[in-house]
Amino acid sequence: MKESLPIPILLAVVLLFSACSSTPDKVKVSTDVVASQKEQNLTEAQVAFNFGLAAYQDSDYEDAFSKWLPLAKKGHAEAAFRIADMHDYAQGVQQDYQEAAKWFLVAAERGHGEAQFRIAGRFDAGTGVTKNISQAYKWYWLCRDNESTSQRSRYWADLYMRTKFSVGLLSSSQINQIEAEAKQWKPKPALQ
Repeated sequence: MKESLPIPILLAVVLLFSACSSTPDKVKVSTDVVASQKEQNLTEAQVAFNFGLAAYQDSDYEDAFSKWLPLAKKGHAEAAFRIADMHDYAQGVQQDYQEAAKWFLVAAERGHGEAQFRIAGRFDAGTGVTKNISQAYKWYWLCRDNESTSQRSRYWADLYMRTKFSVGLLSSSQINQIEAEAKQWKPKPALQ
């Protein structure tokens, strides 16, 4: 008696063959994605960012970089953060801590909470920028109070502020001045 393949294995085989589609199907998917994004009233910047994200998720870092860099130069906070990360981890570009710090700062200045945490660490350690404890404290403070920052980064920012800076790296008058200035801080306009 001849046995048939179990249904889960049969489905896996069908899905595997359908996933191995040719280039025309990928083009159709891309045009479908563009049409869908236009229906959602996404801006050109959002569409370009999404294409960069798709390329990044496919490990096509050079394509992602080419999509995100023009956006970052125009002040798109998330694109600037991603460009910084790519420089930090040598994804599609040479590892360059100065370039990473530059783009983390661009994103941080536009209110990107994770970028605020990362640039604070750069100023704290002097990685890619000149070490500046006052700037580190300012960015940790802004990061900690930024609701868009992950809970993990907010926790670490708060911990750094309560421990590292309580050992006399900054005087209480310096801390008060930095906090007063930080309370008045407003992010630069970001490209949506």
